[in-house]
Amino acid sequence: MRIMRILSVIIISVFCGAYVYSQCLGGDCANGKGKMKYPDGKVWDGQFVKGLPDGKGIMTMPDGRKFDGIMKGGKMFNGTLSFPDKASYTGEFKNGNMEGKAVMKYPDGKVYDGQFVNGKPNGHGIMRLKDGSKHEGQWKEGKPHGQGKM
Repeated sequence: MRIMRILSVIIISVFCGAYVYSQCLGGDCANGKGKMKYPDGKVWDGQFVKGLPDGKGIMTMPDGRKFDGIMKGGKMFNGTLSFPDKASYTGEFKNGNMEGKAVMKYPDGKVYDGQFVNGKPNGHGIMRLKDGSKHEGQWKEGKPHGQGKM
């Protein structure tokens, strides 16, 4: 019997931990506009549906990244993810990952406009360099693939 109680506490802690230790800093963090701090240090200031970020808002992360856009079911869906090194990704996300049509601005001045898969240029896109030159064509895992136009 004692072992069953211990297992029950462990299971509840694992599955409910994020909600138990998250802190609503203001507003309606269940179904409305509010501000929530999570155990990993992230802070969401925006819309909530059923206790999850859902709608427009801003997510700040302890590593210096910031997401300004739309969340769906607690995951990034569409918007701008800014990085501490001044890089930024503006566009679509799939399951919270940088995936879909987007524009990525790199700290060295390069700008890629096209398709992304797993956070890397993949598919058709155009990379513009700081000097004004560009490469248009297919990309695979972040690198030019096949014939392209300069």
